[in-house]
Amino acid sequence: MTKLNKTFIIRHKETKEQWTSSSGKSSWKQIGHAKSAFKGGATTSDKDVKYEAVGGRSWKEVVKFDDQPYYEVVELKNESEDKLQEAIKLLEVSFDYLRDNAPDSTLIEISDFIEENSK
Repeated sequence: MTKLNKTFIIRHKETKEQWTSSSGKSSWKQIGHAKSAFKGGATTSDKDVKYEAVGGRSWKEVVKFDDQPYYEVVELKNESEDKLQEAIKLLEVSFDYLRDNAPDSTLIEISDFIEENSK
């Protein structure tokens, strides 16, 4: 089974404004990539905010995204993921009926599917 692609953005914690790197990129497939882009692609105004956030240390002294309190990495949820979770709940609810009426191979497949995709 193919896993759903995840998408992460960086946003300001208070204003919820989405951050865009100096290269124009505003979403990433992995959390670590987003954090690296923030440090490597911050604009002058971002650097000023981070400078204030880390007690006067220079921009180059700020080693990690996690050293600043203003921005957060957020996973964007998509409609497909919500629908998948709804389908899993329906399968769980109907599993008792299926246990008495479906072939064992089907029950195993359903059970494996639920286990692999439940949150």
